Amino acid sequence: MIGTQVGGMKRSIIFLAILIAGALLVQTRPIKVVATPNPLTFSLIALISGWNATTRPNPALTEFRGVSFTTKVVWGGDVPHIYAIYVNGTPSTSVVLGSCVSPCLAASAQVSSTRTTASLIFTPSVPPDDFSGVGGYEYYCQIHPDTMHGHIKIFKNPDFDPDHLVDIVDVAKVAFAYGSVCCTGRWNATLDLNNDAKLDILDVAVVAFYFGQPI
Repeated sequence: MIGTQVGGMKRSIIFLAILIAGALLVQTRPIKVVATPNPLTFSLIALISGWNATTRPNPALTEFRGVSFTTKVVWGGDVPHIYAIYVNGTPSTSVVLGSCVSPCLAASAQVSSTRTTASLIFTPSVPPDDFSGVGGYEYYCQIHPDTMHGHIKIFKNPDFDPDHLVDIVDVAKVAFAYGSVCCTGRWNATLDLNNDAKLDILDVAVVAFYFGQPI
C-alpha cells in the first residue's frame, strides 16, 4: 500500500515537472507585469493616459496573501500623480484626492517634477478565508482615477515551506495533494492557491509559473 502511494506521488511529480517545463517556455511571452525577476517588486510609470501608458484597465498585477510587495512609482513627465491601493471593487467615484481612509488602504507620496519616484510597501490580507476564491485590490492614481486604474489579483503564497523560493519542495507538496477536494484525504487548504476548495490544474499553473522565483 505504501509502495503504491509513493509510486503515485512520483508519477504526479513527473507530471508536474512536465507542466513546469511548459510554463517556463511560456514565460517568454508578456503575460505578467513584473519589472524585475522578483515578483514582489515592480515599477509603474505614472502617465495621465494610464499607468505604463496602457489603455484601461491598466496592467493587471499578481501578488500573494501575507507577502509584502513593493511598488515603485516613476513620474512619466506630465503632471503630478499619487498611487493608492483600494478595497477590491472600489469604483473611481470613491477615490478622493489627498485622503486615504476606507476604502483607501495605502497611498504613496506624490510624484512630480520635484520628486520623480516614490515607493509603497503593502502586505495583502485577502482572501480572508480558504473558500471564497482569489482575492484582489484596485489601484488608482488619486488625481486621475478615471484613466489610471488597474487591478491586483491576490493568490495564496506558492512558497509553502516557506524558504522564500518556489522550488521542487513546493512542487512536491502540490503533487501529493493534486486532485483532492475540501475537506477529505490529501486536501490541504494552504495548497489551494486560487482558493476554490479543490487542488487542480489551476493551482499547478500558479506554482509552475513562479517556479524558481523568490517569494
